Amino acid sequence: MTSVNFSEDRSRHERRFASVAHAFEQGRAGKGDLMAAMRHLLRWESERSGRPNRLVPSSRPWPSVEEWLEGGLCDVFDYDEAQLQVHAAPWHPDWLDQVGEFTIEGPLVREDVRRHISCAETDPFLGQVGFRSYRSLGQREAVRSVLTSPAGSTLTVLLPTGGGKSLCAHLPALLDEGAVASLVLTIVPTVALALDQQERLKPIIPHPTAYVGGSTQEEREINRSIRGRIREGRQRILFTSPESVLQSLASSLYYAAERGLLKLFVIDEAHMVEHWGDEFRSAFQEITAIRADLLRRASDKPFRTLLLTATLTEGALDSLQTLFGEPGPFALVSAVQLRPEPAFWTSYCPSDEVKHARLLESLKYLPRPLILYTTLVSDAKRWYALLRACGYLRTGLMTGETGRNERLDLLARWRTDELDVMVATSAFGLGVDKNDVRVVIHACVPENLDRYYQEVGRGGRDGLASASLVLYTAADLKWAKNARKLISIELGQERWKAMVLNWKPLGDGRYRVPVDVAPAYNPNVQSDYNVDWNLRTLTLMARAKVIALDSEAPPTVNADPEMSESQIATNYADALRAYRNHRIVRPLIDDHQSEELWSTRVGPLRDETYAAAGRSFQLMRAVLHGKRDVAEDIAELYRIPANGTRRGVNVAESCGGCRACRENGITPYETDAPAPWSAWKVRDEVGEALASEFGAQTVLALFHTGFEELRKERRLGQFIEWLSYQGVRNIVCPPALHEPIRHRLLRFATPIFLFERYEPLYLQPFGTLVIITDRLQTEDLREVLHAQRNRVLLLPDSVRDPDAPHRRLQDVLSYRTYVFDDFLTRIGI
Repeated sequence: MTSVNFSEDRSRHERRFASVAHAFEQGRAGKGDLMAAMRHLLRWESERSGRPNRLVPSSRPWPSVEEWLEGGLCDVFDYDEAQLQVHAAPWHPDWLDQVGEFTIEGPLVREDVRRHISCAETDPFLGQVGFRSYRSLGQREAVRSVLTSPAGSTLTVLLPTGGGKSLCAHLPALLDEGAVASLVLTIVPTVALALDQQERLKPIIPHPTAYVGGSTQEEREINRSIRGRIREGRQRILFTSPESVLQSLASSLYYAAERGLLKLFVIDEAHMVEHWGDEFRSAFQEITAIRADLLRRASDKPFRTLLLTATLTEGALDSLQTLFGEPGPFALVSAVQLRPEPAFWTSYCPSDEVKHARLLESLKYLPRPLILYTTLVSDAKRWYALLRACGYLRTGLMTGETGRNERLDLLARWRTDELDVMVATSAFGLGVDKNDVRVVIHACVPENLDRYYQEVGRGGRDGLASASLVLYTAADLKWAKNARKLISIELGQERWKAMVLNWKPLGDGRYRVPVDVAPAYNPNVQSDYNVDWNLRTLTLMARAKVIALDSEAPPTVNADPEMSESQIATNYADALRAYRNHRIVRPLIDDHQSEELWSTRVGPLRDETYAAAGRSFQLMRAVLHGKRDVAEDIAELYRIPANGTRRGVNVAESCGGCRACRENGITPYETDAPAPWSAWKVRDEVGEALASEFGAQTVLALFHTGFEELRKERRLGQFIEWLSYQGVRNIVCPPALHEPIRHRLLRFATPIFLFERYEPLYLQPFGTLVIITDRLQTEDLREVLHAQRNRVLLLPDSVRDPDAPHRRLQDVLSYRTYVFDDFLTRIGI
C-alpha cells in the first residue's frame, strides 16, 4: 500500500483508515470512502490530541487537491513532490441548529461516553455459557423470570436496546445439554435478524439455527436438515419467520409439541406484532392460532411463551395480552431506559433537490459506520445507486427484496467493517447488533415515533455518542401521516360473512374458514391481496375478542399402496394448498355477524388503533419540530399505567441532545432504569424431606460457630445442592461467599439465584436460604425472621435477639433449630 504516515502503535481509527486505503488501491473502495475515512481520522486526532494534519500520497489514483477540497477536507497543501498535507476543520452547516459547543459532529469524533453501565453480579449458571456478570439489574431479573416461568405462562420482557434481551431466549437452549434437547423456537421479524442471531451462536451451536429462504437448493437442504433435527430433539434453538412457522415448519413443530420437545415459544421484537400484523404480514398475529393448538397438543408438558422487545406502547401490550395471554399466567418484566447515546437533529427541506444536496453534504462530513434509512424500496435503490456513483463503494443495500445469501454477505461485511454505509428499509436493523454505528440518517419521515426510535437505536450501542439526522420534505410528512391502513368495518363485515357462508364445523365450537373466498362486493377477485385482507379481518376480530384464532395440524402424506407416487404427490399438494387457504376460528360471541356487534365491538377497537397511530405520528412530528425535550415525547409513548392484570411500565428518561435541550443549554443526561421486581407470585413449596424438618413452621434455623469457620466448611456446597433439590433456589448471603458458591455450582444443572440482601420483592418464587452474619442490621434481621416465605436460616450461634439484645437468638426461637454439623449428618452429608 502507498505509504501514509502512521504511528507504529496504530489506533483503531488509523487501522480503519488503513483498511479503507488498502481497499481503495485494490479498487474495492471509492474516493468518497477514502476521503470520509481520512476526515474521520483527522477530526478524531484533532479533538483528542490536537494533531492538525496528515500526509497523503499526491499521485494517482489518490485524490487531487481539488477532490480533497470537494470531499470536505478544508485545507490541502503541497508538501513535497509525492505528498499532500491535509487538514479537516469542524463542520458547521447553516441548515442545522448548532449552538456553541452543541454540534452534530463534535461528540461523534470525540467519542463522548453517553451510557454508563453498572453490571450486576452473575448467578452460578451463567458461568456455564461464559458470562461473568449481567449487563444490568433489569437483565438479571429478566433472565431469572424466564428460567422460573411456570408451565403455560407468558412473560413479556422489556429491556432497552443493548440491554441483553437475546440472552433471555438463548440461555434456556444453551443450558440444555441433554442427549435430547427441547426446542427454543424464536420468531423474528426479519431474515437479517435470524442470520445475525445464527452468527452470534455459531461458536456454541455449530449447526444452522436460522430457517429462512428456500429459493435455492442450498437453502432447501439447510431447512430440511433443521426440520429433521427438530423431530430428533437435536435443534435446541431456531430463529425463523412467522410465515415459516405457519407453513413449512408447522408439521415438525406439531411433532415436537406432541412429544414434549417444545420448551419455549419466543417472539423477538414483539412490538411488531400489532403494527406489522395490522398492516401487512398478518402472520405476526396469526401465530397466536398455531401457538394455541400446539399448547393443546402438548397438554401434559405445556411450553412457555416469551415476548421480547425494547419498547412497547400501551395498545401493543394490550394486543399481546389478548393474543398470547392464555392459558396464563401473564407477567411483565420491564426496565425501560431511554437511549442516552443519540443526539437528535432534524432539517426541513423545502424541496427534494435541497434534501438531496443536504444528504450528500452530510455523507462527506459525518463519521462511519452510518445507516441511511428510507421507507420505500424504490427510494433505497435510488439512494444506493447515487452513493455508489459518488464514490462511496463501501456501501450496502438491504431491503425486503434482498436474498438470503446476499443478506449473509452484507451482514458479514457490515460486522467486519468492510462496509461503511448501509442503505436500508425497515428490513434491516431489528436486533442486528453492531456496536459502533455513529450516525443514523432518515431520508424520510417514519410513520410513527415507535418505528423512528427503533431505527435510531441502531446507533451508539457501544455507549458512545451517536447522532440521528432526519432530512424531510412536506411530501415525506404527508406520506407518513397517511401510511396507516386498516380495513373498514363495512368491508370487514362483508368479508367475514363470505367466510362464514363457506365455513365447515369441526366440533368443539371450532370452524374451518376459507381465506381465499371473495366478498360479495367484489365476487371476482382472486389474489394474494384478497387473502391478505381476509386475514387482516380475522386478526382484527380476534383482537376485538369476537373470535379466537385456532389451528390444526398440517396434512400428512397419503401412502395408499394402490396409488402411484405421482398421484400421492398430487393429492398431498392439493391437501397442503387447501390447508394454507383455510384458517381455524372459534367464535366467542353468538351474533358475530350482526351490524350492532361490529359497530360496538370491532369498530371501537379499529378507531382506537387509528387514534393510537395518529398520536404516535403527532409525537413523531413533535420530535421534528423540537418544541420540547425529545425524551418527554418518547417517554409519553412508552409509559404504561398498571391495571388489574399486570404491572405498569415506568420510563427512565435520557437524552443525548435535541433542539429543545440545546436551546436551553441542557447537556446530555442519563437516568438509570429502576430494578424490576420478581415477575411471578410466590409458590415456594419445598420437598418432602425439608418439609418434614420444618414441621408446622415455614422456617428452619441452623447454627454454626462463626462465619470464618463456615467459609472453610467443605460440605457447604453439598448442603446448597441438597437444598436446591428440595426447592430452595434463592441464596441470600454476604458477597464474600458469592464467588465460592458460584465456583461450586458452575456445572450444576438447576439454576440457583444469588442475592446480597433479603428483599422479598426481588426473590424468585422458590424457597430461600439466608446466610446471616453478626453484622446484619437489626431491621434486616427482623424482616428475615418474620417473613411469610419458606426459608432456611444459617447463622452464627452468637447472633443476638433483635428485640432483646441481652439474649442469644438461638435460645428464644419458636421454630425448629439444629446445630449445622448435626443437621448435615442428619441428612446424610
